[in-house]
Amino acid sequence: MSKRVLEFSVGGMHCASCSARIERVVGAMPDVESVSVSLATDTASVVPRPEADPAALSSAVVKAVADLGFSAEYLTPPPASGAGSPAGQSGSVLELAVSGMHCAACSARIERVVGALPEVENVSVSLASNTARVELARLADPAVVSASVLAAISPLGFSAEVIPPAGAAADGLSEAARRWEKRDREQRAELTARKRDLYPAFAFALPLLVLSMGEMAGLPLPKFLDPRHSPLTFALVQLFLCLPVLWSGRRFFLLGLPALWRKSPTMDSLVALGTGAAFLYSLWNTLVLALAGSVPSATPHGPESAGHAAAGVQTAAGLWDMLFGVGHAMHGPELYYESAAVVIALVSLGKYMESRSRLRTSQALKGLLDLAPETAARVTADGGEETVPLASVVAGDILRVRPGGRVPVDGVVVEGSSFVDESMLTGESMPVEKKAGDTLAGGTMNQRGALTMRTERVGSDTVLARIIRLVQDAQGSKAPIAGLADRVSFYFVPVVMALAVLAGLFWLLHGDSAAFALRVFVSVMVIACPCAMGLATPMSIMVGTGRGAQLGVLFKNGAALEQASRVTAMVFDKTGTLTAGSPALVAVLPLS
Repeated sequence: MSKRVLEFSVGGMHCASCSARIERVVGAMPDVESVSVSLATDTASVVPRPEADPAALSSAVVKAVADLGFSAEYLTPPPASGAGSPAGQSGSVLELAVSGMHCAACSARIERVVGALPEVENVSVSLASNTARVELARLADPAVVSASVLAAISPLGFSAEVIPPAGAAADGLSEAARRWEKRDREQRAELTARKRDLYPAFAFALPLLVLSMGEMAGLPLPKFLDPRHSPLTFALVQLFLCLPVLWSGRRFFLLGLPALWRKSPTMDSLVALGTGAAFLYSLWNTLVLALAGSVPSATPHGPESAGHAAAGVQTAAGLWDMLFGVGHAMHGPELYYESAAVVIALVSLGKYMESRSRLRTSQALKGLLDLAPETAARVTADGGEETVPLASVVAGDILRVRPGGRVPVDGVVVEGSSFVDESMLTGESMPVEKKAGDTLAGGTMNQRGALTMRTERVGSDTVLARIIRLVQDAQGSKAPIAGLADRVSFYFVPVVMALAVLAGLFWLLHGDSAAFALRVFVSVMVIACPCAMGLATPMSIMVGTGRGAQLGVLFKNGAALEQASRVTAMVFDKTGTLTAGSPALVAVLPLS
């Protein structure tokens, strides 16, 4: 007997340590037998223990993921508690589409109000998908409760409508298409947002880099910007150039710092701490310059100017010298605005390229989804024909497939003959003749004659739906080597943070300045990034399984794909799958 698997989409993951942390927390739940979280597909697969209640466990998983700072929603809604009981004893489930929510407080308020209704057993509101899942108490009338729920949500300032239950076809190809389209929209929106943030990041980071490092490349600065003559102006211009870059990279701070407070740092935490430390150090130095009245720096052998400074100047310079070494306040500004800005700009560029790669890898599944037509031509009782949505087709319907059209579902030919291209299933390039009594598979292409078929399997039962599901499972699965990468990534971030602190303290305690120790700390923090290690394997699996499916080669999971690299010989039971499919002249043999 196959084990039930609960599928969730997970939002907010940005690096391998995120997925590893979710796996560790969810995997430690008592009712969970195993869990697999895919960073490449933003999904989680949870296998419950046999005695576990799927509905209660699903709610617990969503809550556990939310407590970690991520969002999760059902992809395969679990049965209500008590499923399998006699009819009328188990509670029903209502799915609602909710609009008007803008923050977590909105969804929490809806959950609290709806959950207080007497005939509601449990409610879960997803801000990410703008949906609500309401589990009804046993013997409750769904129609009555639906009206009560809608009436309770409306006064809160939100609108809601009941999502009708999906039919068999919708549970198969239509559901897979909906999931893909939703994920595609989210990925494109994320890609657009990242691209939009890149423009101010580089527009201000590059001039800042030239301003701070230009003299090293032989580019002189005008006198009003020269730190030897106008150190305060030099610092303030860098500050104003750095602020837009920090704003464009605000997601590193909004995501990384809360994760740090939850004692679960991510790669965003590394970037936020490293760039934040560099910015605050530079900001403090700028403040000291402002308090010191922008006194021009003197060379180490020049006259001391401290005796001419005001009391406030002496206080600021004295405090600075006490914290960061004698003479730092008078020897020019120690500024690292360009370090913070350039790091954020470059990491943002890397994130954009990562998002673009993830979007491209998901296109392979779209090719399979496009094989199924959206409508079918159903034969009516009077012999006529009507065009109906694919979700409306049920087993036993008589359908007509015209030449050049795709077979909508699995079935049997009852009338007509034709040749059908089944290369998407068998790899055979030559069309196969079909006549009355022969089977047809959904997604194959009818080439010549018209066919009348009787539907036998629809929705998730069709061959094409099973192939799509297999590809989805394979893309979301993990190869054995990916488990090692996830384990390393889980400990990588805290270890890097500890090493950065130790490295900075080491140089500080051995007599170097606080400025040099800060440079060491920032360098270790921002250079170390576990994302490449955590993403390389799952994205390779996505590309490999997706491209293989397009070529007619199906992999059951990532482990099978990894094992295929060790294959030294392959045996085929026929030669048709090895041909190019297009005849070519290779030799001319004259008759003699």
